[in-house]
Amino acid sequence: MIARLRSEAREFGVALDDEACSRFGAYLELLLEASRHQNLTALRTAEAVVDRLFLDALAGVSLLGDESGDVIDVGSGGGIPGLVLAIAFPHRRIVLLDANQKKVTFLREVASKLALDAVEVRNARAEDVARDPAAREQFGVATAKAVAHLRVLVEWLVPLVRSDGLVLCWKGPAARTEIDEATAALAALGATVARVVPYRLPDSEERFLVCVRRVGDVDVRWPRRAGMALKRPLIT
Repeated sequence: MIARLRSEAREFGVALDDEACSRFGAYLELLLEASRHQNLTALRTAEAVVDRLFLDALAGVSLLGDESGDVIDVGSGGGIPGLVLAIAFPHRRIVLLDANQKKVTFLREVASKLALDAVEVRNARAEDVARDPAAREQFGVATAKAVAHLRVLVEWLVPLVRSDGLVLCWKGPAARTEIDEATAALAALGATVARVVPYRLPDSEERFLVCVRRVGDVDVRWPRRAGMALKRPLIT
């Protein structure tokens, strides 16, 4: 199965060496085993995890490779895309952020067993981290997949990246609708959609990588306190 991942990854311009493949194999086993006892992924077969999680996350590697600076993955859950990116870039500092303590424990276990020494795992909400001076505007890239609507992600993630930083979001077929509905949030946060990159997974509908670039200053009122972006999204 990992040999298949290695082959399919080449379609995205990603060359996985033997060490990366070994880590993916170990991660696959850990994820499937842990998912029997906790809500990390609904997928239950190695093939599904490789195609719909690992390969999906690898679709963003070339975009991430064009950017400098540390990376923060918000709502890491079972490690998608954060741990996959960490395997692809083992020497790059990547912060995995999740508010669920059980998921944080799993992420720390995997990072330790895979010897991903540049990975840092934090148990916190994005809104709180983005208001911390030690983290605010400190990252080159912020990522998220299957976490929230784009207009919510913009409020959470843009304050985390430095000027000209990248917010990279994995989105499904409704991506362009979400972009249209995020217009107010983008304007308020001093950001713009720089690129929308379509791609396909094996036997899957078209998906999109939405690249949001921070182009202006971020007012100190953003993000609002925890939960507000979901309850009252910026829509006007």
